[in-house]
Amino acid sequence: MVAVDTMTDPDYRRRGLLTRMGTETYEHWRRAGVSFVLGLPNEQWGSRAGALGWVPVSELRWWVRWLAPLRMLAASVGLPYPRPARRISEGRASPASIEIRAVTDPSPFDDLWRRTGTEGVIRDANWVAWRYLGAVPAWHVLGAWRGGELAGALAFRLDETNPERPSGIIGEVVTPDLSTMRALLRAARDRLREMGAIKVSLLIQWNALLEQAALATGFVPRPYSFSVQAIDLGAGLPRATHFQGGDFDVV
Repeated sequence: MVAVDTMTDPDYRRRGLLTRMGTETYEHWRRAGVSFVLGLPNEQWGSRAGALGWVPVSELRWWVRWLAPLRMLAASVGLPYPRPARRISEGRASPASIEIRAVTDPSPFDDLWRRTGTEGVIRDANWVAWRYLGAVPAWHVLGAWRGGELAGALAFRLDETNPERPSGIIGEVVTPDLSTMRALLRAARDRLREMGAIKVSLLIQWNALLEQAALATGFVPRPYSFSVQAIDLGAGLPRATHFQGGDFDVV
């Protein structure tokens, strides 16, 4: 179970509501057969996180790649800056003979998941179709193809909430291979730059292989992170090494 939002009205805090509601909710899930609860308790929980059984299992750190620093500087001081023409390139081949192209049919993800999946959120065809291709607004999904076989994939989107500072978000990188990760990150970087993004961000677990790929493609770590925590409901917690930024939509 993934716990998303837990809130108490400020006028009713410090009355034990969070503790009571959490305790009864988690017990309900335990009786229903849920093995563990995942979430991102923040500092406002205080001692309640530990009292309810939350334990840290992983840390997700922000990484950023600046795409248009001059445009960022112009926006910060209110100066105009010409927007690039939007054009999305397709079918670029990487130096490692990996072809990167957009994914519109999620069916190859069933085979990719069988070859790469272990624990965590199941990233099969149904997951990709629901989480990314069918989302509103939809995400862009890039596939890395080697010899006609899907070797990895990456999901990204452009956030234009602030039209003067549009930014890209990478929500998922699925591949066990470092060279494929690098090819996918480069492709997402290039496409987001063409779409007008001034930066692109993603969450990476500490000491994950994805950190190496991010460094190699110009990403730098930021001092901001999220603590991924879990409550064991009786079946044992999964290994923390398999939690990834794409498991959570925290943006």
